[in-house]
Amino acid sequence: MTLGDSLEDRFRSFLVHVVEETVDEVVEQFWTDAQVDELDATTRDHYVHVLSLTVGPLMQEGVGFREAVTDALYSETPSITVMEIVAIGSDLLIASQAHITDALCWASLALSLSFGFLAAFPENAALVNFGVKEGMKNPAEMGKQTRVAS
Repeated sequence: MTLGDSLEDRFRSFLVHVVEETVDEVVEQFWTDAQVDELDATTRDHYVHVLSLTVGPLMQEGVGFREAVTDALYSETPSITVMEIVAIGSDLLIASQAHITDALCWASLALSLSFGFLAAFPENAALVNFGVKEGMKNPAEMGKQTRVAS
């Protein structure tokens, strides 16, 4: 980073650094190689799904595919990463030996997704405030802006 970098570039660089460091520490301390492989496969599937949910509406608004994918990566990667690490990590720590028919499996799933949501919420709020996630502001306010502009 140089002195002339924009605030947005500095924020992106900071997020990348924090995510890389956090992932490395969590993986080394808590998970076996088999659990890391499971985390990789599950996280990859979730990234593709969430990014497609972001890319589609952008393209409907007339944004080109390449720009839509780039925007989706910038706006969704930090929050998906935090949510996946917390949700899957807590699920593995709570019920790694549970089978799909066990109540512990389903209770752990509900609890871990709640943990993931709580962990990602402040990050999403910060991304909205920085303008990275423009479309996640109050829909009532967005409607007023559209009506005024028309």
